[in-house]
Amino acid sequence: MKNRFFKLRFTALLVLLAALAPARDAGKHAAETQAIKDIESRWNHEFEARDLEKMAGHYSDDAIVMSPGMAPSKGKDAIRAMLKAMVEDAGLSLKFQTVRVEIGDSGDMASSQGTYTMKATDPATKKPISSTGSYVTVYKKVGGEWKAVFDIASAGPDSAGGQE
Repeated sequence: MKNRFFKLRFTALLVLLAALAPARDAGKHAAETQAIKDIESRWNHEFEARDLEKMAGHYSDDAIVMSPGMAPSKGKDAIRAMLKAMVEDAGLSLKFQTVRVEIGDSGDMASSQGTYTMKATDPATKKPISSTGSYVTVYKKVGGEWKAVFDIASAGPDSAGGQE
């Protein structure tokens, strides 16, 4: 009888631990999801402040940024140069809104998807242009911090360099 009672208690303990494990993982995923949303919120403020170093700091050393109408920027130095050209444009305004964040099962990879609105100055015509579209950013944990490794924007069909 004692042996059966022990097996029953042991089985109940295993069931309880199994039930609690997803709750712990869900809590960690929720915290990581919020961390990505917080990063992207800060990133918006950094664009407003034109803080080049903080903006570039979100990328891993080997990151790739792909923006509509531009060659891919590969590596932190190329990304910093691309961002520098953007923030030097007095007409620049970039706002993006996170719509979805996914955290990989391993907890060291994540992606975000959202929309953006950008106003800038056309370098050729010097006239204001506007663009709206969507983006996907892939993150990985580097030294315990989320860093963007791929940042890809896609202009919407109505914003192919639309002039204001």
